[in-house]
Amino acid sequence: MSLFGALALVATIGSAPDPRPRLIELSLAGKLREGLVEVDRELTLEPERSRALGLDLLRGDLLERLGRMREATEAFAHALGSESRLAAWSRFRLARAQESLGHPEVAAGIVATLLAGSPPESLEKRSLELLRRTLEAGGDCRLLAGVPRDRFTGESRRLFTLLELGCRNRAGPSPAWSELRLFLDGATDDSLAWEAALPFLALHDSPPDRTTTLLLGLTAYHHRDFELAIRLLGQANSGRARAPFDTLGNAAAYAEARSEFWLGHHERAAELYRKISQETRSEETRADALYQLARSRELAGDLEGAHEAFVSTNLVAPRSSWGSAALFSLLRLEYSRGDFPSARRRLTALQANPAFASFTARGALFLAVSELVRGRTDRVASLLATAERTREISAEELSYWRGRLAERLGDLERALDQYLQAAAERPFHPLAVAARARWSSPPLADRAEARGLVLASSSDPRQLWSAAVLAVSREERNARQARGVALLAGNGDHAAWVAGRPLPVGSWPLWGRRLDRPEDLLLALGLAAEAPGVVSRHFPASQPQLGLTGASLLAGGPATRTGIALAEAVFSRRPRQVPLEWVSNGWLELLYPLPWASLIRGQAAARGVEPALLAAVIREESRFDPQAVSPAAARGLNQFVLPTARRLAAAGGLARLEARDLHDPMVAIPLGASYLAELGQRFQGELAAVAAAYNAGEEQTALWQRSCHTGEPEELLAKIGFGETRAYVTRVLESRNAYRALELARR
Repeated sequence: MSLFGALALVATIGSAPDPRPRLIELSLAGKLREGLVEVDRELTLEPERSRALGLDLLRGDLLERLGRMREATEAFAHALGSESRLAAWSRFRLARAQESLGHPEVAAGIVATLLAGSPPESLEKRSLELLRRTLEAGGDCRLLAGVPRDRFTGESRRLFTLLELGCRNRAGPSPAWSELRLFLDGATDDSLAWEAALPFLALHDSPPDRTTTLLLGLTAYHHRDFELAIRLLGQANSGRARAPFDTLGNAAAYAEARSEFWLGHHERAAELYRKISQETRSEETRADALYQLARSRELAGDLEGAHEAFVSTNLVAPRSSWGSAALFSLLRLEYSRGDFPSARRRLTALQANPAFASFTARGALFLAVSELVRGRTDRVASLLATAERTREISAEELSYWRGRLAERLGDLERALDQYLQAAAERPFHPLAVAARARWSSPPLADRAEARGLVLASSSDPRQLWSAAVLAVSREERNARQARGVALLAGNGDHAAWVAGRPLPVGSWPLWGRRLDRPEDLLLALGLAAEAPGVVSRHFPASQPQLGLTGASLLAGGPATRTGIALAEAVFSRRPRQVPLEWVSNGWLELLYPLPWASLIRGQAAARGVEPALLAAVIREESRFDPQAVSPAAARGLNQFVLPTARRLAAAGGLARLEARDLHDPMVAIPLGASYLAELGQRFQGELAAVAAAYNAGEEQTALWQRSCHTGEPEELLAKIGFGETRAYVTRVLESRNAYRALELARR
């Protein structure tokens, strides 16, 4: 194009009405056919301008979404002919379309050409993943020769090496053991290591040397195929001395013990941990092994042996994390056998080291809750104060248990105050829900109603919120909420939160800016899921209506994970004057989206599982990203490792699964529902225990339950010893409560 022609085109784009806002509006309304007609008209009337805007790529996208794949393929191929800044995306979409049409060899060639150039960073990993799939499905491995491997770094470099390894192994007949060993020596705990190992393990029973066998055993361990890990690690040590306690040998010994532990072979695990503690020269490793020995003995029912090993752990490394964990475990064991003075001394020892603040907090709360639920109140206030001083206990926990103490002491006004505090900031928190249940029942119900009547005359939205949640009748609650929402709607800083309407497309700040980056152009076409990382730049979380508008563009599709993250960033800035429950349902649904809603509801109902619980688990496990892969090769929406998924599939009469199957929601969601049903039977429907078992395992959850004196989920939540699991259970139950509230609001 001549300079004069280029200048004329710029002038045309600047003066003619931009068709993109209208096209986005049609897309958001689901009017894809109308959008396609508009695109075709623009491409006919203004071909150069339309191609410069990327409408040829948009045409392919619309055709694909309408299921017209062959026409979409032609459109993507045509889009490559224009010198567009979106040519890389057109090539990628063309390759993906060819894959879906059953032409992996064609798709592999197209995406290899893309990688041979300089694809945008946001496309690099996706292109490598597509190349891997298409090579495995029949693409020509010789294509790799045209892709310069040295241009890749980090995970992309490792992924490209995996492609080379897979091609080398398929070329046979001699397995590429040396290449595999080098690959695993780089890391055995990432998902790529497992994917590299699986083809070798499927085809060859006997690795050629001890080092390779140990590396494969460690890989199996890290990816939770514990039976395979034990077989390989045992094979490596068969007929000879145990692996030396160098880095690899130490890791192998620990992995073997841990594998036995996770399979429930606690006595065997205890023996292996005992040997590690005796043979290692590392103080840290010895303390770790002794602590795990103690856990194994406790789960095996040997409480005296567990106590002894916890004492040894603390003696070996009193200032380490293992020493502090051992002190907490001793506190728990000694209290459970009725020795409060000894348990209190353990708490004092924890308090002596500020680095142990989290264990001090959990120990103090453990004792406070235990005493309180058993009707002993004289020590509870000081124990709760100890927990508070650590700043490691959430406001919800402190307020809830202080409310329980006040209620037990007969101070009902203070109890009501504490319960309201527990429910104020995070109304879906499990302890907030428990607090509401308590003020809605005798002996607090009458006082709650009276307090609500007093607060109902306020003009402060926060006090009106309290009045609303204390109301006895739904009508009164709705009336008080309506008054509060009206007050907020009249405040410019708060109105956007209760209105719940995305910014009109024509008012997006996008249109007043120079869009130089290809990702910006994709967003301007309404293709936010193709470049989700750019959304927050134009729809910042610092401006609520803008940020939530951006999150709404990503909700429900392949970029739902990014949409939730943006919504969370916006909600973290929510003014305290705006109660979360009064935020419009449209905005709340961005925090708690429900893709595959009918499948989730149907599979949950078929297995007797609450749909809100299944949705909550998926949200917390994967953020509704079907392609999610954890470092331990847990995959898909429910984050299953392959052995667990295969066990569940076999129990349901399904065919043998492969790893890629777990990325299919039609597979993952039924398996998730089946597992929750299984855990529900084991734990008699107690949701806190089910969530804890999903995260930490059934035996560990049963152990925490044995420390409880009641069947209250609130007590179990206080006594979950692992911080990660406690946070996970809280998030799952909070999400479950939010999904239930949103479902009720729709009725």
